[in-house]
Amino acid sequence: MNRSRRKYMMACTCVLLAAAGMHAANGQEKLLEAYIREGLESNLALQQKEADYRKSLLALDQARSYFYPALRLQARYTRAEGGRIIDFPVGDLLNPVYNTLNLLTGSDQFPQIENQSFRFYREKEHETKLELIQPVIRPEIAYQYRISRSLSRAARADVETFRRRLVADIKTAWYGYRKALGMEALVEETRNLLEENLRVNRKLLENHKTTIDAVYRCEAELAALDQKEAEVEKEKQMAAGYFNFLLNREPGTPIETGTLPAVFPVLTLEESAARAREAREEMEMLDHSVTASHLAVKMQRANAFPTVTAVVDYGFQGEEYRFTRDDDFMLASLVLSWDLFRGFGNRAGIKQALVEKEKWETRREEAGREIMLEAEQAWYELEAARKSLEAARRQKLSAAEVFRQIDRRYREGIASQIEWMEARHRLTSAGENVVQAEFDLAVSYARYERTTASYVFDIK
Repeated sequence: MNRSRRKYMMACTCVLLAAAGMHAANGQEKLLEAYIREGLESNLALQQKEADYRKSLLALDQARSYFYPALRLQARYTRAEGGRIIDFPVGDLLNPVYNTLNLLTGSDQFPQIENQSFRFYREKEHETKLELIQPVIRPEIAYQYRISRSLSRAARADVETFRRRLVADIKTAWYGYRKALGMEALVEETRNLLEENLRVNRKLLENHKTTIDAVYRCEAELAALDQKEAEVEKEKQMAAGYFNFLLNREPGTPIETGTLPAVFPVLTLEESAARAREAREEMEMLDHSVTASHLAVKMQRANAFPTVTAVVDYGFQGEEYRFTRDDDFMLASLVLSWDLFRGFGNRAGIKQALVEKEKWETRREEAGREIMLEAEQAWYELEAARKSLEAARRQKLSAAEVFRQIDRRYREGIASQIEWMEARHRLTSAGENVVQAEFDLAVSYARYERTTASYVFDIK
């Protein structure tokens, strides 16, 4: 009965511990996600990328504006002197007619007139008008708009690419800081062991049960540990500085850490490569760039066709600044423009656009192969890191057991100090190996997430 009760209590304890572990893991994931959200909101490099995207949207608005009519005001005032003189023989034309009329009527009702002369340019003149220009047939406007739209979408994909890379960088920096803390804790544990060993050897030396070299050996180990501690402190400060830099925070801002995630979900090798090829934002960016290059070819070919533009002018003309019904005018025109020959410039433009299109298609093909290769490498790297961590943990357990046995024998006077030092070195090395392996696994998964585009962004 008591045995059954003990088993029941042990089972309950295991369940509670597992639940607590899951709760802690979820807490750490939420902590890291909060840091990621902060970085996505405040990172300066990402803000520059988003500014480029906003600029592309403005370029799209500008391309859209070309579909609408343009209205402009033009005002001109001219003073002229000299110039050609126009002779108008109005007397030679009308005087014979007037003479005949006078004979027929028997009167001088129709007087003789002189020939007239006037300058081609009027001495003073003004023209003030509104000019309305509306493209009717302009294929390049439509193609330019579609090109701008594709480039804007490519810029958006570039922003998403950088966001995914930033997530991986933030995770790597956070893991790096956690690794430095792990090394720092390991140094502190080693220091406690060495200081205790130094204290014991000094007591033994006072009682003439050991020699002075044992004390010197401990002091040398502590000095080497001081050097190691300085290196660990440098790595910790550098990792913290880089992490705060990514989040655009002040240097020295405290960083919360915790345990690593217990589970790293991974697809199969084939699924990982296929997902990377389909989901990576780089491929979307290149797809839009290829589309833009295809449209550029069509736009160059459209230059061989005529364009039609409607133009309407309404304004006032005269020698005096007057805006009355007697001075106004209106002109409406349909203007056809057709470049029949431009020195083979259109042909050269088409060839350049075709070369650019082929370049982008080649780049997309190369990027697809490279992304699939990256996914495969990330998968193998993650598997190797997982196995390495398992081996490192087994090695640490074995090294800890060996040290426990030798430490007991050393305290009993059976094992030598050199044996104790060697066992301690193996234990410390095994601990460092575990810390490094945990870091490698976490970083490998962050790279795997970025490579396969498996990290899901928070929509909020």
